[in-house]
Amino acid sequence: MQDFVRFSGGAIIGRLRISLPTTLLANSQGITLDFFLGKYIFYSDVITSIEVKGTSKIAIHHTMHQYPERIIFISSNSERKARQIRRLLPHLYTQKNPAISSPRKGWPVRWQFVSFSLAWWNSPFLIASQYPEINETFPLSVITSILTFVGTLLVMRFPSLQYFVVTPGRHIGEVKHVIILVSFLTGIISLSMVIGFIAQVIQQS
Repeated sequence: MQDFVRFSGGAIIGRLRISLPTTLLANSQGITLDFFLGKYIFYSDVITSIEVKGTSKIAIHHTMHQYPERIIFISSNSERKARQIRRLLPHLYTQKNPAISSPRKGWPVRWQFVSFSLAWWNSPFLIASQYPEINETFPLSVITSILTFVGTLLVMRFPSLQYFVVTPGRHIGEVKHVIILVSFLTGIISLSMVIGFIAQVIQQS
């Protein structure tokens, strides 16, 4: 019997659907889900069940509190692939065991941080509408993007900052994929804006 299986597809991590290529690797040691925003490793003793959802989704139920509760691999022929995974991990059950993996309550992110983030991201547009001369000197959206990019890096690096982001009792790993995505997007936006601003200054000089 083959001692491992490897499948390609997509994923749903928390509330975020990942359309980029995702690889699921399963062997007797556990399951590894590898995709653009990171890698999730589940050893066999933390996997409570593999659940087939429809014809193209495989939910991985687990006890890793530092991972998002909802982790789903998307690929065709999910029933057949789930059977292959279970053969490698025979202790798995088709139904979730609530005594082992209890559902989490509430959002992993503080509502205060969400409110602040929304206000922060929209602040350049509000300021620019009131004080257009400030925005003409140096676009405030560039500053916002750069500081957001730096902020995401600092949050991932320093646990003391994570206190202001994560709800008490939850783990930063539950939203790590979102932070990485925001960091990547704001990094690209910041770079393109800075290049565009420099090109505009050179053209006007």
